[in-house]
Amino acid sequence: MRLKKEKDGVLAAIYPNPANESATLAYSVSKESKVEFVLRTTTNQQILQKSLPGGESKYTFSTTDLKPAVYFYELRSSGELIAHGKLIIIR
Repeated sequence: MRLKKEKDGVLAAIYPNPANESATLAYSVSKESKVEFVLRTTTNQQILQKSLPGGESKYTFSTTDLKPAVYFYELRSSGELIAHGKLIIIR
């Protein structure tokens, strides 16, 4: 798994991708940052929102309740988009 460089040196990736039972967000931001992780459907319906600590960290979440589809994730800091990507769920 390789972290993808985003805005202002932010590194972020979700793996495995495609995912089945669970997925892990790995990210690296400044330690002072307060990070918000949001997962949305292709119709922009928010299905997950989680506040995360700054620094280099990982957040694992269950995908068992998600239908097989493409989802989009965002990482925000102080309301500003700092990283984004897509997550594919398969069964």
